[in-house]
Amino acid sequence: MSSLGKLLISPWGRLSGCLIVIAVIWGVVLPQVATWPVVQKRKAMVEKYQIDPGALFYTDHESHLEIIAENDRRLKANPARYWGK
Repeated sequence: MSSLGKLLISPWGRLSGCLIVIAVIWGVVLPQVATWPVVQKRKAMVEKYQIDPGALFYTDHESHLEIIAENDRRLKANPARYWGK
């Protein structure tokens, strides 16, 4: 087996290969995706509504009480839609 084949089979070779793939995706692919119109449109929407994309839960957003009230109203109006009864 060639030395390149041995390197690719070794754990360090696999780790290096994975890190290279991640670096290419992070440094080349994702910046290109960020220029797509659909991504720009979504980014504008997030900024317009001041949505925190890093929020873990919708309760991190200021309007979470409105969201909860709307969900409760829909549930009370048609419980079978949610619970199948």
